[in-house]
Amino acid sequence: MSVLLVALALSSGAAATFNPCGVGLLPSYVAVLAGAPGAHSWPDALAEGATVGVGMTGGLLVLYLPIAAAFGALAAWLGPRLPLLGAGIGVLVALWGIGILVRPDRLLLQVHLPQGRAGGAVAYGVAFGLGSLGCTFPLFISLLVQASAAGSALGAAVVIVAYAVGMGVTLTALGVASRLAGEGLARLLRSAAGALPRLSGAIVALSGLFVVAYWLRAGL
Repeated sequence: MSVLLVALALSSGAAATFNPCGVGLLPSYVAVLAGAPGAHSWPDALAEGATVGVGMTGGLLVLYLPIAAAFGALAAWLGPRLPLLGAGIGVLVALWGIGILVRPDRLLLQVHLPQGRAGGAVAYGVAFGLGSLGCTFPLFISLLVQASAAGSALGAAVVIVAYAVGMGVTLTALGVASRLAGEGLARLLRSAAGALPRLSGAIVALSGLFVVAYWLRAGL
């Protein structure tokens, strides 16, 4: 297993945190942490943000590790079908984005982070990871393919753990920053709430079209 590949997975996960499909969940995540009562000192913010971030990382692993295991078991069958599968997912994501533009109240993925519950953070991590897959599918699959090509039985699991940890570190840092920012940030997010749904819909639709183009080109 290449250290470079693990580093790539770690950095890719950190960058993928702000993907268009999952970014709709981040305002509620930030708002709950920013608006929570309590002292906003560095030690408290670090402890509270880290607790939620670790829980969300656990949720990402709960979702991603079975996917990595399934990919490893079905790699030979999936290989020639990946472009078609990826393009199909891209079409669904594009349609989802168009649906959000039309009916954001019905189709925008919104999950509220339960305050003060570790289990809630894990569930939120699963929801965030699932929502993110629509836009990060090409990146996610390319990491799995590279890990499988390395020839290690544990390669896919190691790479996906690194990818999830990269996401989790970014979410933890965002959580700590939100706790430090406090209620002012929560009010700012609430004031922008009206414009965010349709903006998210437009970005998700464009991302879906990009995913379709990516996999159609990959299949040529």
